[in-house]
Amino acid sequence: MKTVLLCLLLVGCAAANNRNYTLTSGGDGGTARGRVPFDKPYELLTKEQQGRVMSAYEHMGAGDEPPFPLGGLKTLYEPITQERLRLRVEEGLFRGELKVDAEGNAVSMTVFETPSPGATKLVAGVALLTKFKPALCSGNPCAMSFPFRVSFVIE
Repeated sequence: MKTVLLCLLLVGCAAANNRNYTLTSGGDGGTARGRVPFDKPYELLTKEQQGRVMSAYEHMGAGDEPPFPLGGLKTLYEPITQERLRLRVEEGLFRGELKVDAEGNAVSMTVFETPSPGATKLVAGVALLTKFKPALCSGNPCAMSFPFRVSFVIE
């Protein structure tokens, strides 16, 4: 069985003590796993789930929220799982940060680690086309990075 295991840096892969959420793409696309639901926008996550997302940020005060995909994490991870095999992305870790402006637009991607140029093209291409709920800084929309990690594996 071919599985693409995708994990967000900001929420990590599901730990033994935490619920594991799964997003399965049709066909041979693969599966994404994580510690927050893939199908919910930020405002519909529980306080505990929002806390998991916020834990990746050093300084999140009252009235602060990170950027988050408008349609939930599914809008990022479903296209990646669907295209991974077609583009023959190699196994390995992709780590990057997506800069999201105060209007919720993805404006640039910084890549820290990638298994291949194909992985970079796939992840950055999907991420840069994704619309986000803007971050909030003291209750006001602001620019902020959205850190994430994709671990490509075949099981």
